[in-house]
Amino acid sequence: MSTPAARLRLMPSTSAVLHAVLLLAPLQATASCAMEDPPLLSLRVVNDHVRSEDRSLHIRLHESGCVTIRRPGFHRAPGQFSGVVKGEQMAMLMQVTGSESLRTMRADAVLAAAEAEATASRAAGTAPLKHYISHPTVYVLDFHGRKPDQLRFDSVFQYEVFYPDAPAVAEAAQAVRAMLALDDLDGLQAVAVQP
Repeated sequence: MSTPAARLRLMPSTSAVLHAVLLLAPLQATASCAMEDPPLLSLRVVNDHVRSEDRSLHIRLHESGCVTIRRPGFHRAPGQFSGVVKGEQMAMLMQVTGSESLRTMRADAVLAAAEAEATASRAAGTAPLKHYISHPTVYVLDFHGRKPDQLRFDSVFQYEVFYPDAPAVAEAAQAVRAMLALDDLDGLQAVAVQP
């Protein structure tokens, strides 16, 4: 039979174990939510000079609101992370990324139309000259099962500046920007990578 003093000696170690369990519980929950949950939308960001998969940023949003992120080694905080999007932010993401026009968009056609309009404006002397993009960054939105299932838009933010009056370019940039914001989501937790 334990004495009150013995029980008191046990409390710090019991408390430490309980504290460790509470700390690990959210990590396990967020790490496993990606396994149970079908992906809804993902974004891959690749620099033109480093097109290997291990040097690209991957952000994936799942139907439950779970977010999984894989950051490359040169990121300010590399590794794998997960978190949860809820309420208004999830609704905003669905509004910004869920349009039929975004899914059916073809970047080459959008840019050709924007350039034709800018050329006409330049001829009238109302638009600045287009700038050259030497090292494009590739943004790939994957719609996971909805057709068309992918939108690739190189250097979308530069084109947004080049063509400020092109609504389709602005729509693509807004969708990519909304997905990129998940990389700064409050409450992201590091996920241990299995060897």
